[in-house]
Amino acid sequence: VPFYWVILYMLSGAYVDVWKKSRIKEVSKTISISAFGVVILFFGLLLDDEVKSYETYYKTLITLFILHACITMLVRLVMATYIKSLINKQKIGFNTIVVGDNGMATDLVKEILSNSERQGYLIKGFVTVNKQPAPELMELIPFLGYYSSLPQFIKQQQIEEVIIAIESSNHKDITAVTNLVEDEPIIL
Repeated sequence: VPFYWVILYMLSGAYVDVWKKSRIKEVSKTISISAFGVVILFFGLLLDDEVKSYETYYKTLITLFILHACITMLVRLVMATYIKSLINKQKIGFNTIVVGDNGMATDLVKEILSNSERQGYLIKGFVTVNKQPAPELMELIPFLGYYSSLPQFIKQQQIEEVIIAIESSNHKDITAVTNLVEDEPIIL
């Protein structure tokens, strides 16, 4: 039975990217997977037992669901809260590069750096799509170079996330950046 639950949660993606889990999503996902898993377990193992009335089946099903969902949810919420506290203390995070050099990029970096609720971004610097880096942005984070060198920066700095802070009307530059990093193991 424990292997059944591990495999079921593995197939649902519960063990993928554990550092970026949302506590609310964890609760809803645990409830739905628990309900599905308990029904399968009930029909597979418990239905053939002899009982005095059908009420016993209902009580068994509900008890199994409540016990499994509550215990699993408690453990997952404790783990997610602990991970969130590590992110807030900046003991863990995700190496990030910002692509852009305009007011939008400056405002985004200011918001990330001033936010008391950390998102886990460890901003290593920014790259520009124009020839001139923004002086105001250079005061906040290091200037790494131009976007054409982005694949090298990703490898050198072990970057996990790239934030594109380019005006949405500038389709040419956005397309150039996304095409350049499409084969890199990052979150864009």
